[in-house]
Amino acid sequence: MTAAMEQTMTDTPAEWLNRPDAAKYLGVAVKTLAQWAWLKEGPRYAKYANTTRYRRADLDKFVESRFVEVS
Repeated sequence: MTAAMEQTMTDTPAEWLNRPDAAKYLGVAVKTLAQWAWLKEGPRYAKYANTTRYRRADLDKFVESRFVEVS
């Protein structure tokens, strides 16, 4: 088992957000988050039990990856 799989198995339910809650957390529309998923441009997510879930840590990593360094 990989380290990422082990981490996923130990995540608490509070660390997982559904798409509306993830969109609110990021400050974007639910439709925007869905489009990013379709384009494979947005944060990592998991699909299971006919729903889409985002880990809060993955949302934070996505935001960090968007920072632009200015000189």
